[in-house]
Amino acid sequence: MLSFIKVFFQGILYVLLSPFLLLALILNLIYAIVIYFIYEVKSIFLFFSGTSYQSDDEETRRLKEIKNDLATKQFQQPFVQQQPFVSPNINEINNNEDGGENNV
Repeated sequence: MLSFIKVFFQGILYVLLSPFLLLALILNLIYAIVIYFIYEVKSIFLFFSGTSYQSDDEETRRLKEIKNDLATKQFQQPFVQQQPFVSPNINEINNNEDGGENNV
């Protein structure tokens, strides 16, 4: 009989508390929906601005710096010292010791 009364009062307690429990669940659902729409709108703006939610960590920042350094080094023109152009003198080539004939 004691267990019956215990179960009976638990039932009454649940009946009395169920509206408050239902109210808490509904408020939680409304809060989740509002936060969802806020983040959806925010993500649309971030997408079109070209950024994201996540900030770069240290490794990503260092990787971007290395990539930028390599990209600038690839496009720098190397210093090449040019030799002066000397046009050949044809008279000197033909006037060699054997009279211009190149017999080997």
